[in-house]
Amino acid sequence: MNKYQEASILGGRFVSEIGMEAYPHLSTIQRMASSALQLYPGSMVLDFHNKGIGHERRMTTYIVENFRPVSATTDSLGAHAHLTQVVQAETMRFAYKAWRRDWGSPSEGRRCGGALVWQLNDCWPTMSWAVVDYYLVPKPAYYAIARALRPLDVGVARTYHDWTQTGYYIDENSQLCTGQVDQTLPAREGTFDVWIASSSVQPVDAHVAVRFISVRTGKDICPALSTSITAAPNATTEVLTKKPLQPSIPSADDPTKPFDVSQYDPYVVHTVLSVNGSVVAADTAWPDPVKFLDMGDRGVSFVVSPAGDELVVKSQRPVKAFVFEEVEGLKLSDNGFDIMPGEAQRVKVKGSLTADRLRWTWSICPVDCQEKVLMAPQARVAVAVDPHVPMHEAHQPLQVHVQVLRLHSISSSFISFSLTSSTPSSTPNRLNCCVAFNASPNSESMPRSDPGRGTLPASKSSLPSARKVNRSCVECTRRKVKCDGRQPCSSCRYYRVADSCEYRQRSRRNAVSRSTFDRASDQLRAHSQILETLFPGITISHLADKSQAELLDMIDLRSVAAHPRPHPHNEHRRLHAPDRPSPTDDDDHRFQQNPGADDSAPISESGEPAAERQWDESLDQPATVASDDINAIGLATDEHARSYLGVTSMSAVLRAIFRLCPAAKEHTAQCARALAATPAQALAPLPVLGRDPALSIMTEQRCIEFYFDHIHVITPLLDEEEFRKQYASGTRQDGSWMGLLNMVFALGSIASGSEGLHEQYYRQARSFTGLDSLGSGNMDSLQALCLLGGYYLHYRNSPNMAYGVLGAAYRVAIALGLHREPRRGASVAGPADAETYRRRVETRRRTWWSLYCLDTWACMTQGRPTCGRWDRSTMDTCLPSSLYPDDHDALFLQANIEMCLICERIQHRFAQFGRPTNHEILSLDAELRAWFEALPPAIKQPEFSSQKSQFSRELTKARYYNTRIILARSLILYIAHDCKRKIKELMPEQRRMLDSCCRVSAEAIDSTARYWMPNRIHVWNLAWYLFQACTVPLLCIAVESNMQQPSLPPNENIAAWQSSITKALETFAEMRPWMRTSDRSPDIVSAVHEALNATEAGGIIRIPSTTDESLNFFGSCDEQPTEMDWGMLLSDESLACGMFPT
Repeated sequence: MNKYQEASILGGRFVSEIGMEAYPHLSTIQRMASSALQLYPGSMVLDFHNKGIGHERRMTTYIVENFRPVSATTDSLGAHAHLTQVVQAETMRFAYKAWRRDWGSPSEGRRCGGALVWQLNDCWPTMSWAVVDYYLVPKPAYYAIARALRPLDVGVARTYHDWTQTGYYIDENSQLCTGQVDQTLPAREGTFDVWIASSSVQPVDAHVAVRFISVRTGKDICPALSTSITAAPNATTEVLTKKPLQPSIPSADDPTKPFDVSQYDPYVVHTVLSVNGSVVAADTAWPDPVKFLDMGDRGVSFVVSPAGDELVVKSQRPVKAFVFEEVEGLKLSDNGFDIMPGEAQRVKVKGSLTADRLRWTWSICPVDCQEKVLMAPQARVAVAVDPHVPMHEAHQPLQVHVQVLRLHSISSSFISFSLTSSTPSSTPNRLNCCVAFNASPNSESMPRSDPGRGTLPASKSSLPSARKVNRSCVECTRRKVKCDGRQPCSSCRYYRVADSCEYRQRSRRNAVSRSTFDRASDQLRAHSQILETLFPGITISHLADKSQAELLDMIDLRSVAAHPRPHPHNEHRRLHAPDRPSPTDDDDHRFQQNPGADDSAPISESGEPAAERQWDESLDQPATVASDDINAIGLATDEHARSYLGVTSMSAVLRAIFRLCPAAKEHTAQCARALAATPAQALAPLPVLGRDPALSIMTEQRCIEFYFDHIHVITPLLDEEEFRKQYASGTRQDGSWMGLLNMVFALGSIASGSEGLHEQYYRQARSFTGLDSLGSGNMDSLQALCLLGGYYLHYRNSPNMAYGVLGAAYRVAIALGLHREPRRGASVAGPADAETYRRRVETRRRTWWSLYCLDTWACMTQGRPTCGRWDRSTMDTCLPSSLYPDDHDALFLQANIEMCLICERIQHRFAQFGRPTNHEILSLDAELRAWFEALPPAIKQPEFSSQKSQFSRELTKARYYNTRIILARSLILYIAHDCKRKIKELMPEQRRMLDSCCRVSAEAIDSTARYWMPNRIHVWNLAWYLFQACTVPLLCIAVESNMQQPSLPPNENIAAWQSSITKALETFAEMRPWMRTSDRSPDIVSAVHEALNATEAGGIIRIPSTTDESLNFFGSCDEQPTEMDWGMLLSDESLACGMFPT
């Protein structure tokens, strides 16, 4: 294999084939492997996707020779793919530049007439020589060829010294061939050539400038060369030939001195071609090999247009092979280019991504700089500084240096900054401040002091008061010497203890006023009277060591039962209702007047103006628009009463967080407004079905395959063999069959990864699954309703409508008798008829139990009554049985049915009046754990399950974790609800429940991060459960923040909770290519997390987010999230008590 640097000697009259293997972009690679465990360089799956002979040597050899190789881990896959693309692009650049130079001129002769690249594109997803992959996503080599074939191009080449071959080194003293390699030769001597290649038929007057730029500093090491020249038409014009280069090492001509690597200062030869003052081409010759160069901090910066369709990239030091990661549907004007100081690369962006969402890297890019997301510059910046910190006088200049501490996403409104101020007469003072980014196309990127429009006002009311710092450091105070107040001070420098020079904050004086003392005394007397009433004759010291359960047992419940309080649910039945508080009373007063309130009563009965519950989930709205409030997950702007939700919902979690940390509410609201202002990404128009019958049939067959691979394995309610037979015959055109068929097409298209194809199939299915479909009861219409209400309407963000459709499906199923087993077997003529009958009975069972599971999953986090979903006294349908050996579909459905029977009891208990006791919750949790432990290895352990059943296994495990989280989380919510203002201390039993819930959520997050698979259906489901798991550490942080006292150290468990949230956000980022465009869950997790950290630290702390693209909210078939109903949650009136029974 020749070096690609030798392309100039490998040409000919016509080069019929030239190529180099390379990986495609990361988005294409992730679509090759269905398992995330195979996403690392050299994995079995990726190796199978390369059919070239000796393909590993073809790519790896060039990488090792020229660049720094990466380790074969999942995290390094993107870096490895980038290196292979750079090698391919460099090969194309060297070859096309050299052979176009060989085109020469008529007078000098034509040495090369052209070249053909092998190859243009791929016929399947693979690693190959193609410069455009299977999904038509260009690799950097595509752009390298385009630049080399410009009508007017400039080229520059350095003398090539092979640093790997032996036998060429001639000793300068003995003049003998030693057969060894001299790697220092490129640094000690060399020449360069510059030429112009023109395909114009007219002479062109041009200007050529040559710069010599240090790779380390970015400065010119010597004066630039420039000349004006006329480029000959349809020929190559030599500008400079064999021009000597300055050595990159001092004393290069002295062979007696050793080569000092620390003195090595490599530089690039950069050539720019201009016509009439405009740059038309540029080229750069880098010192080989690139792996010897230090390409650390390059000072890369970006300017993004307000519309996001153009960006400008600049750097302070030379950058090699700057690459934007491309995806399907994205079009860039240029990519894979070099960047030189003092010049700008302008790139136009079209298609599926805007410029501020591009991910990028460069050759030998440090890990902390790889694949970041650009930040749009059109953002208003407002700096809020602590007003209590002494500032400099007006006549003294203030130098402010802004350093971004953490910047991983622009989806949030706040970013932490560090300011360092200094004056001629003082030492630097470190100030803490917050910067609010309020994205606006019309705003300028400059600091403002305007406190409005989402920025932080620099006022005393918005910032905590700072504690004063002692003027003398600790060491000077101990020595009793004068301290000059510097950091470090002169005394500490003199005694050589500069590391110990620190300044203590003064402790605040806690002077208690007379009124405060009287108020505390009155509260103490009231508390004592309450305790005496509850525990007459028992001293406080005797009660101090009791647990919550023991204290409840000591209370005489019979005296309470003798005077029962009427439940507000029955208050409206009385002729003369008691007086109720006015609508202006606050929440605390309503709790005192109506301690047993829950959300089952109308709003007016809780003291608020009466309003009818309503929602709008019109079928005519696009699927990308979130329109519901399930679990308060809608960014709704209306303030009407939404659908009923109970204590297991997301509304309860967020209300508890805002109750515990009221200061977090405003920041979360600002983040929500920023998200709401971001326009939804428009989908590309799809071709209308039916124009090409052959193409439509292929699409339908593909959708059927994806349905049975990804949907049927969850709920096998169809007889696959019978369904395929009916479809192949093409004879059925009745409405029930057409409704079922189009629902299968719609769900299959979603599973295939299509963005909008399901809309067309759904419109066809709507005409067959309306109210008229209830007039024709049969299995096809019932199964269509199950797929519509159990899956598709949730995917369209219409969970309340899905709730109603599944209710109708239950009535149809009961009317068809699916809730009962046949009382007598049918008379059959032979074995074939017997098998047909057996399959028909099994299909009825699987349809009934699939409907049961779909409804249970959907209602798990709604807190609504079950309405008798399964009644053993009236229903006796048998569990599904296996139709053939290794029938994993039946095995997983049986396991899910057993879990759903437990989940139904949980739902029923939470929907009842009165809270479940700790004993009830622990018993249900123990029952769940026993069910999970009893599962066969094929369901529970990855090594015993088949490839096809991996999706069902992980989804079953995720639902198991989610149910346990909901159980334990409810106790934390009750704790937060009972404490109106501040939690003093958690009892040991409460602390144990909180720790147990955190452990379950950590296990759920770890499991999802480890086993999720790159598929839209899988991500759609698991991301929703991942979002549910994130609420537990967020809620626990809020509890700890509420009860934190300045004199006590913070809870050591907070670091573990923070780590779980960070891991979840990183997992969200990895899932991003398979999310819906309307998903928002990582945004919400990140916003609430930032708000809680800001409350705890006194400023906004940006959490490392991966969610660094448009982090989105997911849905799944369990209480599908659409968008957070911030307008409802963030108003004080919305923090109502009705959700929590007493």
